[in-house]
Amino acid sequence: MTHSLYILTTGTGSDTAPFYVGCTNDPARRESEHRTNPFNPNHNEYNTYKYQFIRQLREQGQEFAFVTLHTIEDDRDSEYEWILNFARANRTAGRTFIDGHPLTNMKAGDFLSEILNRPEIRTSTDIKQYRTRPKENRMTSYERDSYETPSPSASANEAWLRIKAELDAVKKPVKRVSWQETEADPERIARMEAQTRAMMSRWLAEQEAVAK
Repeated sequence: MTHSLYILTTGTGSDTAPFYVGCTNDPARRESEHRTNPFNPNHNEYNTYKYQFIRQLREQGQEFAFVTLHTIEDDRDSEYEWILNFARANRTAGRTFIDGHPLTNMKAGDFLSEILNRPEIRTSTDIKQYRTRPKENRMTSYERDSYETPSPSASANEAWLRIKAELDAVKKPVKRVSWQETEADPERIARMEAQTRAMMSRWLAEQEAVAK
């Protein structure tokens, strides 16, 4: 079975900033949840990083876009592969979110943070093999804390370097709009989604080229 891979992004044009990666079998339902659950204190995900960040966006008068990209296999490692791809691209661009993480999917010391610092891990197969290793053969917390940002291998990271010019632009100040204006402007949301899809299409093409 396959699911739809999607991202949550903020900003427009060259300031587009993916901050969460997920997959779902019902994109419309999932988008509705992402737009309402962050503001329900009784929801069990209320304090997750993704919902904290969405609340921060609202406080700043900004909106996010929900953008479906393509289908992936319905398994954890396939989703992790794409989370890893986006996290590394964000880190290359110097982009961080809650607590300095390159995606709101991540938190300190979790498995995603661990494999982020293993440049040899790229595919869902790599992730599965690493995840099933005995813990003593995996990176220790000390190694994670002391690990420097790895220098990408030429073949695996050519895609990151090619899109870096686009992603670096996110450091520019983003034009602020009122929440009321954003909420009432579906054309702006549609424009954000179209711009994000255009950027992601180029990115996906780069990833396919690397995979070959």
